[in-house]
Amino acid sequence: MSEENLAKLRLLKERLITRENTEEQINTFLKDFFDYYYNNKMDFIMKNLDDFYNLVVLSLDKIQTFALDYERKIDYSRVEKMDITEKIKILKDFFEKIKIDVALDEMLNNGTIEIETIEDDLNDKTLFNGLRNTDEDDHVYIKIYNTNSILDLFIWVHEIIHYLNYNKNQTNARYLFTESISYAFELLLSDYLSKLKYHYEVAVYQGERFSYFFDVLFNAYYILKPFIVYDKTNELNIENYRLVFGNAEDYDNCLNIFCDTINDDFLIIFNLICYSIAAALGPYMYIECEYDKAFINNILRFNKSI
Repeated sequence: MSEENLAKLRLLKERLITRENTEEQINTFLKDFFDYYYNNKMDFIMKNLDDFYNLVVLSLDKIQTFALDYERKIDYSRVEKMDITEKIKILKDFFEKIKIDVALDEMLNNGTIEIETIEDDLNDKTLFNGLRNTDEDDHVYIKIYNTNSILDLFIWVHEIIHYLNYNKNQTNARYLFTESISYAFELLLSDYLSKLKYHYEVAVYQGERFSYFFDVLFNAYYILKPFIVYDKTNELNIENYRLVFGNAEDYDNCLNIFCDTINDDFLIIFNLICYSIAAALGPYMYIECEYDKAFINNILRFNKSI
């Protein structure tokens, strides 16, 4: 990366947008952002903003309905305790049921799967944590956590699917779409666990996940709008906002959400697009599998094609 591009990157990271002259500051931010990223590795995202925005709009209402249906206060004392051995057995049975060949014993024995036990009480901060990484020898491994709860299974499935679809030559499409595949398999696991009578645990999982999906889509909706206006008109203002979206009733709210989000993480647009695609396509793939069990083959083919 050139010194010039490194300097631009540092400026973007260090910039905070304040409530004074917000519109002017956002325009400056967007100009620098487009100058740096439009012709760099994420130009695929920047050149398809409309498509990502339309996907968010189409999904938002449907996901909100699910989120409201499942919203409840979680009583963690009711969540089924389960040791590692029993969870591994359920995972094997699940993968066998959906006809995916996963060598779990081999992955556990050769260090591909690393399990760390967390002694803290189960809470919303210990749910859904895991990662996929590579070591100094370029060996891919996944690290997952054991909280002695059946809820661990969801993130275990999520990270195992990431491992199975890992490719050293990571394309932008794979980066953007791989998360949706992992979420689809999480949701398929929730169905499997329902059939095993773990109804409360599935309700907890679905409540957490669909609420998260809604939050991601809601934020993506407001973060994408300024980028789209700037991309089409070269300036973000209320007139151009109205021109692009038909009205400007939420303009001030949009600017406030944009400021807060960008200040928290200036690369949030990339993460939001990745996870908003996942929040839209993951449930879609799951629902299609509910209608047609053979649809899982489409997911597997999709996974190989990206």
